[in-house]
Amino acid sequence: MEWIETQLDNESIFPQKLGVPFPPNFQDVVKTIFKRLFRVYAHIYHSHFQMIMSLKEEAHLNTYFKHFVLFTWV
Repeated sequence: MEWIETQLDNESIFPQKLGVPFPPNFQDVVKTIFKRLFRVYAHIYHSHFQMIMSLKEEAHLNTYFKHFVLFTWV
């Protein structure tokens, strides 16, 4: 997660100023970010779902995951 935050904060990858182009490897970086986030969800579902259920938060997790999948679907 720290790596993802570093990438998102990196202005050479995600320019903050108008007119500054995105780097040629932008899509590759974003795909890697999405892949790593998907693995986080997989870990949560595989290793922590019983805890999520005991907290009665599975609907929230499922909604977050659904939004993630729909947002990243290409």
